[in-house]
Formats: sequence, structure tokens, C-alpha cells
Amino acid sequence: MSASCNTVSPNYTVPTVSSKIFSRVNISNPVSKDCVDLSGPVPAPSSPDDIVYDLKMFYKKDINQHECITIAEVLPQDPPGCIRTSQSAALNQDTAIEYDVRNIPNLSLKAKFSSPNLSNAIEVISIGTTAVNGVPVDQILGQSLLRPNGDTVDSNPSTFSPEAERIRLRAFGSSLAMYDLSAPGKTLDSRITIVESIGYFGVSKRKLTLTLDRLTGTVSEVFDFVLFSGNGPIIGPGN
Repeated sequence: MSASCNTVSPNYTVPTVSSKIFSRVNISNPVSKDCVDLSGPVPAPSSPDDIVYDLKMFYKKDINQHECITIAEVLPQDPPGCIRTSQSAALNQDTAIEYDVRNIPNLSLKAKFSSPNLSNAIEVISIGTTAVNGVPVDQILGQSLLRPNGDTVDSNPSTFSPEAERIRLRAFGSSLAMYDLSAPGKTLDSRITIVESIGYFGVSKRKLTLTLDRLTGTVSEVFDFVLFSGNGPIIGPGN
């Protein structure tokens, strides 16, 4: 889903993936709300005395980015989009997580368990919806149990039902130290929401970026930057 910003021209739609489109809020003039494109020069606030911030939040990966969650340090050779969690596991034992897989016919899963265990397995349930007395209810379309080779699971796309609207993953035996979902040419949902905010006042600019893990409710990373534009209002690049 996406939400529209109130603006006359151009009529931006705030995307659910990473972009340069921000919502602008003028605290000094609360009725003022707009969309700004920060791919070029930053539009100056209507008054240099106004306190203004630009905000965006997104939860979808870019095309070809992986939904990769790991407890290890993210290295250059790791999948694009891989994120290190602040928790002790990428997915705790007996914990389930669901992903929207509509319009994603080919989805692959790789995972690594945190410790060896003969009962290690990942349960994969494909879920659709059906109408019962006019009311949509969940319908289990398929269920499988992926056993690791050593401590690693590496599935092929046929593991998942092509009619599924969601998949549910659950780790048995021990927790997952890493899991990686990928779908070439597609945009995946993520359990991570990225929040970026840029605040302006006078000649100063402050940028705050954080990653929120919706599964655990924890903030994984916070980056705080204070920037100055020198003499005059901020009119330079957005990032």
C-alpha cells in the first residue's frame, strides 16, 4: 500500500520502497504538508525561521534485493539488502513469521541454524484465502518441512505453492542464525521498516535514520547526522 501526499504538482505518491520522495511537515505551520523530491536540490522552507522536517518510511525491498536477516556482521559478499539484527537469533526457535508472496511465483529460501540438532527443520506453510458465507478466511494450500544439510537449508522455488498469498516460516529444533529469501526480478516485503527524517532550522540540517524490526519491536540501528550549510538556508543535496 502507499499513501498520497497533499501537493498540487507533481502529484507524488509516497512509495513503500526506498526512494527520494519524502513527506514534508512544517511544525511552524502545521497545516502545511507536502511531498518533496530530494534527488536534486532541497526545496527551501517557505520561511527561514520555520522548523521543518522531511520524513519517509518504507518496508519493501528494492527489486532483486534479498530479505536477509543475520546475527553476524554483514559482509560485502552477503546478499544485497542483508541486515544484521540486534537480537540473538534471526528467527527464534518455535517463532513464526509471515511474508506476502502475491505475484511472486518463484521464491527461494536459504537458512542457517544456530546450533546442530537432529530435530532442526523449517516448517513452510503456504496460505491463501477462501470465502465462507461471504467472509474471507485463511486456507492452507500446502505445508512442507525443510530439513538441513548439516546446519544449512537451501530450498528451491517449487517448495512454495504458486497460488499462495502468504507464506509462514517457523523454525524447529533450534533458532536460525540467518535466513535469506530471494525472488529474482521481484520486490519483496520485509519485516524491517526503515525510517528516515531530515530536520531543518536556519542554516542547520539534521538527519536521523533507524531500522525497526517489526517482528521483535526493536530498533536495530540508529544513525544520527548533524550537517551545516554554511551561510544561508539549506538548498544543497538531500543526502
